[in-house]
Amino acid sequence: MVYQTRIGVLRGGPSSEYEVSLKTGANILRALREKHVSKYRAHDILIDKEGNWHIDGLSVSIGDACSRIDCAFNALHGSYGEDGKVQHILEVYRLPFTGSGSVASAVGMNKALSKNIFRAHDIKIPTHKEVASERIDSDVDGVVRELFQSLLLPAIVKPIAAGSSVGVKIVRVYDELPFALSEAAKHGPVVMI
Repeated sequence: MVYQTRIGVLRGGPSSEYEVSLKTGANILRALREKHVSKYRAHDILIDKEGNWHIDGLSVSIGDACSRIDCAFNALHGSYGEDGKVQHILEVYRLPFTGSGSVASAVGMNKALSKNIFRAHDIKIPTHKEVASERIDSDVDGVVRELFQSLLLPAIVKPIAAGSSVGVKIVRVYDELPFALSEAAKHGPVVMI
């Protein structure tokens, strides 16, 4: 009998991209089970919106889930799945996984940190401004006035550490700025323009 590598496909997760992650994970599970069944044994690891782990439909501890697989295929999107959190958990359990490690994931998810690293290595980047979401919530008109004095359009407004295109708006005229800022502020503590 040939050993099948046990692959745990992590999907779901406590982020606004839960539904997208469910679909991504389902596609990976299907591919592993239909096309690679002789080499891999695929396990569905669903992480619910509260952060509870389930393997093949059974509620388990994180440690138990990690002990039942040889490698994790990370199909999580957004916070928890792309920001270094789940990567750190898997590193603690010394479980191999797809994608970048926890530090690279955390830096890659945070647009401001990424820009600082690019700048430090003389990579050209567009100028940007950062505004605290609290400030947008309390005084969006004041923020817009300040940006009007220093911002050229078009501009992209986005949460500083959200995944995919969650909260992202392209602003072509200044009248669109209050809505774009408010929407981005819903998805994280800092907004990048």
